[in-house]
Amino acid sequence: NFQYGPDNWIWGMQGYNNSQPIINGEPQQRFRQGFWRFKVRAGASDKTAPAFAIDAASNAVAEIATDEFDEHTIRVDALEFVRGTNNNTWGLGFSEEGYVFGSTANGCPSVHMPIPNRYYDQVAGWSPETLGPISESFKFNPIDDEIRQVDYHGGYTAACGSAIYTARNYPQTWWNRIQMVCGPTGHLVGSFVLEKDGAGYRSRNAFNTVASIDDWSAPIMSEVGPDGNVWVLDWYNYIVQHNPTPNGFQTGKGAAYESDLRDKRFARVYRLLNKESAELSPSRTMQLAEGSSEALVEALKSDNFFWRRTAQRLLVEREATDEPVLNALAALVEQSEVDEIGLNPAAMHAIWTLAGLSESGSSAVAETLAAACQSGFAHISSPVRNAAVGFCHEDQLPQAIEAGLQND
Repeated sequence: NFQYGPDNWIWGMQGYNNSQPIINGEPQQRFRQGFWRFKVRAGASDKTAPAFAIDAASNAVAEIATDEFDEHTIRVDALEFVRGTNNNTWGLGFSEEGYVFGSTANGCPSVHMPIPNRYYDQVAGWSPETLGPISESFKFNPIDDEIRQVDYHGGYTAACGSAIYTARNYPQTWWNRIQMVCGPTGHLVGSFVLEKDGAGYRSRNAFNTVASIDDWSAPIMSEVGPDGNVWVLDWYNYIVQHNPTPNGFQTGKGAAYESDLRDKRFARVYRLLNKESAELSPSRTMQLAEGSSEALVEALKSDNFFWRRTAQRLLVEREATDEPVLNALAALVEQSEVDEIGLNPAAMHAIWTLAGLSESGSSAVAETLAAACQSGFAHISSPVRNAAVGFCHEDQLPQAIEAGLQND
């Protein structure tokens, strides 16, 4: 479930296993259950850094001799555990404003990550709470009463995925508002409507995006594709949960009871088309990899978050710091237009792209980012103002406070 975040880090979700990653030979903090992220940059990894493997017989971790990882084209520079959730966690998604949402497997299908741990760490005596559900209920709505569950009966157990609809092929009621959470034990993909609640969010499970009466159907991931439609991955497995072991069965690998009905060969992929899409403005597909940097800046105006995020990533990876590109990014922040739901996505992505390019150390980028953030402080769209505050230089914070953005 790795995803490129608006902050130019790669984000993921950690399950209940307690892990201690090692990057470039340096052990990182140990963590479990929650949101985490890591930063990469171009450049070879440290060839002297140790590599580790798990011994299949003893399950012990041991250093190994290998040159398999010596020719990395990227290296991990930093890693951060962002915030903890309350149980096994398998879902991650970003809204168009860059806000972070997730889902956990059991009884907590909709989660909002409002403030990372690092901000609490800066205040003596403060500590973050474990994130709980923002949904009014953990219950789901299958269309078949023949479902198999071992806990959290009638609701989300083994929930996974947390994609938000961030394109424009579907009706406006979907735009940047529907969080799709898969419930494989119920043969469905639930649709949680996200609603602002003070400085945070709440959600309600309003309807199913997908629901099946096929006993084998087990959706485990739904995402918005490059075409602006929702794509669903159906594990298509009769047995979803791995424990407890029923009478008469043997416990196998990973505490999963052994059964001939566990399938490892077949799956299904569905694409959900809106029958009214001809009346809407469908997202167009693009070929960005070989496009110019100017074309990538233009792609930041796409109506599909998929393409905007891809263009942003490619600009940062290319270190596109030449003057025409910087001027074009700054010009996007100056544009005051907003769409039907009050967003100016191109302006947000321009700030996020400049923040990523600032890692190059270029003084021209730093100056352009500072000017863009200054413009962003007064933007008509509050998510643009939020992006500007989030990535401005600390010397600019008094100006943000003077503009009243602490109450925004």
